[in-house]
Amino acid sequence: MAPLFFVSFGLGIVLGFYFSNFWLFVGVAVICMFFVGAKNLSPLRSDIFILLLFICLGAVWAIPVIKQSRVIDDLVGTRFIASSNICPIAIKIITIPQQKSTRNTCYAIIRAIHELPLQKKVKVFDYTRQLEYLRTYRVGVDGVGPKYKISCRNYQGRPFYTLWIKKDAAIKSLPSSFWNKCAIAATNYTMSVFKNNLSDQAYRFMSSVFLGRRELLGNDKEVFINAGVAHLLAISGLHMGITTLAVFFILGVLGIKFRSKLLISLVFLCSYTIITGASASSVRAVAMYAVFVFGFFLQRKVSSFNSLSLAGLISLVINPMVLFEVGFQLSFLAVFSLIIGYEIFHPKTIKPVVANYIRQIIFSSTCVALFTAPLIAYYFGRVYLMSILYNVALIPYFAMILTINFVMIVLSPITFFAQSLGVVLSWLVSGFIMLTGFLGGGKFSFFHFRATVAQLIAFYFLLILLIFKKTRTV
Repeated sequence: MAPLFFVSFGLGIVLGFYFSNFWLFVGVAVICMFFVGAKNLSPLRSDIFILLLFICLGAVWAIPVIKQSRVIDDLVGTRFIASSNICPIAIKIITIPQQKSTRNTCYAIIRAIHELPLQKKVKVFDYTRQLEYLRTYRVGVDGVGPKYKISCRNYQGRPFYTLWIKKDAAIKSLPSSFWNKCAIAATNYTMSVFKNNLSDQAYRFMSSVFLGRRELLGNDKEVFINAGVAHLLAISGLHMGITTLAVFFILGVLGIKFRSKLLISLVFLCSYTIITGASASSVRAVAMYAVFVFGFFLQRKVSSFNSLSLAGLISLVINPMVLFEVGFQLSFLAVFSLIIGYEIFHPKTIKPVVANYIRQIIFSSTCVALFTAPLIAYYFGRVYLMSILYNVALIPYFAMILTINFVMIVLSPITFFAQSLGVVLSWLVSGFIMLTGFLGGGKFSFFHFRATVAQLIAFYFLLILLIFKKTRTV
């Protein structure tokens, strides 16, 4: 039932987005609870009312957040000047500011507008050049003249906001929480390790793929987009899996028992997720791992579908608006495609090991491409033809880079080892980017195609029918 709960809760969020009648959904939820608790109700009817209850809960949970997020629309295109009705804003910087000719650019989360809580991602043009990564600020209103402006543009029906901070704006740094201070310290230390031991290209690459700082990649980002392997840049299950193995190995050397390893690795991954910005893919991976850990301690067999659904519910409870983010949709759809693919076809292990590996990568990549290609075509207007084959070469190469990187960070207090591994890692990163650029530069890597909403619905409807037919015959 967990997958149905997740889908129902998500559907409720969508309904809450378009029909913001809070008390209507509360009333329907109360009625559903009454029928669920009623005696002599058939199991089928009981399940229907439970699913309706989750739909209403999703709407009730999302509507206040949705109304808060729409507050920013009232400010679009408005300049605020020092007066009695000023609206100061509080923002947290979530990317490293990049220097331009007259300003710094970065991304931030607007935490509050005139004391009203808010969670809205915006691109920032900072003409004061005062903002720093992971710090929280109050854009004040002291002095005379315009202080900031918020603008908006729409793309594929989705709004993107920009915050323009004037050069004479009064900016005050706000106190950081304990966890934020830890995140700043850990990030600064890791980036200093990269800076001191890697080439400039490797420094920017590892900061991107290990810390989620993709803004540092610059033009190299296009190399991965053209090859259709931009998913390697996202902090996802691959990163978490390699990190977990590394943590288990280190704890094993220290003689830590298996149960303690599980708990320590879970705490480490949660901390790592916070440091890297808690993207949709990283939250999903950690949530699924947490379900596995708790299932192990409770001695319960964990279903892959249930763990994915619980991870989705956790993500939506934390932030209902994440449902509308491309990263969330692609991340969960990719994992779902892998689960359903292995459930239906049960690919067997073959020999030799290399042949088995190639077969598994091609099978997994095909499943993911089949489910995500229409969504990528809708949002980005591209269909990738060769990414399935590219993954065969790039994924093991990338896994090796992440492993050596983790070892370098662990041994960073020992200068000789850190510098030696840094030389090797810099060479590997350079080769990896060159290989990706060569593969992505081919004529048949991708072609341009913009899918419509009607085509998306038709494709996934047919795909669901094929899956249903296949499961009935298995």
